[in-house]
Amino acid sequence: AYSPENRLSFTRGYAIAINGLMLVAAGVLGWLGPDWSRGLSLWLTLAAILGANAFLHIIGTWRTQRYAPGLMTGVLRKLPRGIWGFWHFLASGEATLSLAATSLVLGASFDFWSNLGHRVRSALSGRNA
Repeated sequence: AYSPENRLSFTRGYAIAINGLMLVAAGVLGWLGPDWSRGLSLWLTLAAILGANAFLHIIGTWRTQRYAPGLMTGVLRKLPRGIWGFWHFLASGEATLSLAATSLVLGASFDFWSNLGHRVRSALSGRNA
């Protein structure tokens, strides 16, 4: 209901797959640990992706006045962990402001690129239907 222009592209299967991919990415980052050279930047980027996705669910719920699946997970788990993680790594000096800002911009832009891809796929599917 929030973005009907994406209806043909954003399917239940896609939602399951992308959420599964995010769980795998988080698991791999946890397994590789903080000593891995790219671990911190990728952790911050993933936290930004998840935080931005939480905002998308908040906006979707507000605009449609209907519950958006994933809202509670985003508000109660994704946002607090991302905020705490950014604060922790900046305060401890493990992340520079430049690294945190770059990760935040990259991660937060994911929903923009994902939405653009959905619109293109939906438009192409609509033409082929």
